[in-house]
Amino acid sequence: MIACLILLSLVFGMWCIHLSWIVLIPLLALGLFLSFHRFRGRGILIFSVCVAIGLGVSFLDRIEPRPQASYQGIVVSSKDNYFILRSGGHKYYVEEEDNERELGDYLRLKGTLSKLSFQTYESRFDFQKYLNDKGVFYQIKASAAEVVFAAPLRLNARKDRFLMDFDGEAKTLIDALLFSRKDYESEIISQADHLNLLFLFAMSGIYVRLILSLFEYLLRLKLSDHTSRLLALLFMVPLLLFSLERIGVLRVFIAYLLRLINDRFLKSRFTYLGILSLIAFSFLACDFHAAYQMSFLLSFGISFLIVFTRSAINVFRRKKRRVITGLTVFLFLIPIQVSLAYEFHLLQLLFQMIALPFHVVFFFLAMIAFYGLPLISVLVFFTKSFDIIYTFLHSIDLVIIVGQPSDFFYLLYYSLYFYMAYLLEGHRLMDAKKVGLALASALVVSSIPFQHISAQAIHFINVGQGDAILIENRGRNVLIDTGGNMSFDMAEEVLIPFFKKHQIYHIDVLITTHHDQDHDGAVNSLIANYEVGEHVTSRNRFPIQCGDLSIENLNLLLHDDDNDNSLVLTFDFLEATWLLMGDASKNVEREIIASHPQLDVDYLKIGHHGSKTATSEEFVRAVAPEVAIISVGMHNFYGHPDDEVLKLLAKCGVEIRRTDYEGTISFNSDLF
Repeated sequence: MIACLILLSLVFGMWCIHLSWIVLIPLLALGLFLSFHRFRGRGILIFSVCVAIGLGVSFLDRIEPRPQASYQGIVVSSKDNYFILRSGGHKYYVEEEDNERELGDYLRLKGTLSKLSFQTYESRFDFQKYLNDKGVFYQIKASAAEVVFAAPLRLNARKDRFLMDFDGEAKTLIDALLFSRKDYESEIISQADHLNLLFLFAMSGIYVRLILSLFEYLLRLKLSDHTSRLLALLFMVPLLLFSLERIGVLRVFIAYLLRLINDRFLKSRFTYLGILSLIAFSFLACDFHAAYQMSFLLSFGISFLIVFTRSAINVFRRKKRRVITGLTVFLFLIPIQVSLAYEFHLLQLLFQMIALPFHVVFFFLAMIAFYGLPLISVLVFFTKSFDIIYTFLHSIDLVIIVGQPSDFFYLLYYSLYFYMAYLLEGHRLMDAKKVGLALASALVVSSIPFQHISAQAIHFINVGQGDAILIENRGRNVLIDTGGNMSFDMAEEVLIPFFKKHQIYHIDVLITTHHDQDHDGAVNSLIANYEVGEHVTSRNRFPIQCGDLSIENLNLLLHDDDNDNSLVLTFDFLEATWLLMGDASKNVEREIIASHPQLDVDYLKIGHHGSKTATSEEFVRAVAPEVAIISVGMHNFYGHPDDEVLKLLAKCGVEIRRTDYEGTISFNSDLF
């Protein structure tokens, strides 16, 4: 009964994760456990107190810090070009080029305080959310910095000196696996990330745990169990010092130490579940924001999962249990992996079985090299082997695009998952196989784009300073402009992940309004890496028919200015009239209202990203939009959108929607 209640609480916990109530998950699990186990009647009170505490600490983020003349505090995280300073009850982001701050440095800063504000892109890594999950909501623009106390261990400098002995991909792979500093520009890291072969396990601390087990096994060949465990633990201490920011590594080390103390001195008084709970709540007591971080959820989640499903796994013969344990973890991680990449790799389990032993050995050898043994040539050889392995696995990879899972999918999947474990625990193997088949069916059915086939929607995709507009019309798709960026591939990193998220497998018509980098910069990459039908650039091709959608171009005259030659597109869709101005200026606006005096629209995509060269009062009053959409990058070089344009739209009573504030802006048939 207890196990069943705990499993149900985990199902509810996963649902809470999706609803961003993450801080309540361990509290709910603890409350349920205490309510029905040791404290019985008093358990309900304890459960209520736990929930109240969870709700209370979640409101701490709403307390705004007061601006001060100076800020002093301790460095709690340090990266290449920034560090995080804890001062009082808040953490602050501080940008610093060629940052040499170390964990534990105590600083006094002078500077100005402001809320975090970073440019984000659809589907790309959201640095601001990453900082928010760590409890960082404000930044200090430092004008002066004084070191009050310098930490004696200069750990980052030691890492950099060690990596100087390596070049190219070997350096990148060691940095990612050993120190969790990932360079996604590297081909080998990109391949490992695409195949989900490295980082979920790295974040959970599984590699460190396997290394401990391996080293302990080797020592047991000559030494006693207790001595072997103690030496294995001491062997990991240097790595621990370089991993104080990694929750997964800390969890493994502390759990290993407490189990050693529990077995040696306390005669196994505490269960492993109790030890894990103690460690988890210790982390939350130090910083409750840990509960919002994927490394915390994976590290403790997988550990609790193995404990809770142990009785079900023990149904199998001893030789099969390790394989079944691996399969149990793999199945548990499927929705998490899908939510990150919107796709499922059919051969993922096989890939993990092939790659995991190589990763563990590489990790072990990298640690030995870090301790001073010269293994440069060996690690370089392993890196080349990884490159071959990843390339081969990538060539045989079979992928199903699943899209963004719904809340119902999470609930159904984990209900079936834990019900299957319950059946196995009761030795009902045939019933468990049927549930396992239903589990696989749920994943396959979720990949069928039922919703997309009937969907009607228009998305103003957040591509920063640029335009990219996707129209979904009952299985037919039109993309107007692609955006573009000189520092990364907009198609591979923004557009294609967005299409996968919405289960869009092809683009029927690609329209580029004109030849500017921020409008067609990703065209070539998109055509090379995705299924694209007709590519339209000429005004002579209009009107374009895609299903029952008809798109017309209103800018028929040729101009000397490239922006004024931009296509100006209009169409009726979702029971409304839309007008997309591209980069057309006020001159084109005058021509349009002169040649189309009856033009009246509901939604207007503002011309030239809100520049004052476009959007005249005469034009706005003539087309009379209800909503204006501005596709623009945050803190852009051009100062878009211009204050004059914003004031004009407000004066005319037009609702303003901006991608730099909202991200991708979507309208669908449910809203009309």
